[in-house]
Amino acid sequence: MSDRDLLQVLVDAAGEGERAFNLARGREGRVRVKSSSADLVTEVDLRVQEATSDFLRRHVPQACVVAEEAGDSVSTADRIYLDPIDGTLNFVHGFGEHCISIGYWSGERPLAGVVRKLSTGDLFAAQRGCGAFWNGEAIRPSQRRSTGEALVATGWPYDKSLAGRVLSEMGRLIGQCQEIRIIGSAALAMCYVASGVLEGFWETGLEPWDLAAGTAIALEAGAVVTAHDGSPFQLESGTILVSNGHLHQRLIEMIA
Repeated sequence: MSDRDLLQVLVDAAGEGERAFNLARGREGRVRVKSSSADLVTEVDLRVQEATSDFLRRHVPQACVVAEEAGDSVSTADRIYLDPIDGTLNFVHGFGEHCISIGYWSGERPLAGVVRKLSTGDLFAAQRGCGAFWNGEAIRPSQRRSTGEALVATGWPYDKSLAGRVLSEMGRLIGQCQEIRIIGSAALAMCYVASGVLEGFWETGLEPWDLAAGTAIALEAGAVVTAHDGSPFQLESGTILVSNGHLHQRLIEMIA
């Protein structure tokens, strides 16, 4: 399968998930709490995951599908990380920042990523060596070089005992950046850095399915991706800093 064929399969898989989402929407059923009151799963998450996973397993049998609500173990070098609804809490409250996130990794390398924003249908997609796109238009990070002009984002940890650390980080940035946003979806936040909407995004305590697609898109767009302290990014670490590159070192200094 060529890279282009692979990307099209991921786009089509996101389309299958979006159809399942639209059919199930309004029939969320019982909202189940997982690790905390902000970590939720609904019947819609499960319906989207089932439809998307089934499609991927049929069309990319060589890869292991690792989905948020499934608990599958990783058994092959090629993995497809699936978050059926990244931003479930946003979805439950009717806040539009939620998406399907699908990232294909081979070993330690991202090969392709697709993020479909479910409230609008916007599609972010990238394949290694072929560029990154938003609704078919090529994207690049912003060229802003001053932190005073930088719009950055972060996220809250599910473990609220760690919220103080995030507040401390935000306190160091708020007087030096233009503003800080909480998007509530790591995948979308990374896409916004990739497309120049944001200048930076950092967060810790994330899972591989939160990061896999957005990282692939951000890297292919030309963004810089590391751990929040500037060390090399590792998908399993759960910590990330994405920036337009020009502000990366300054953000590391302010965050860490």
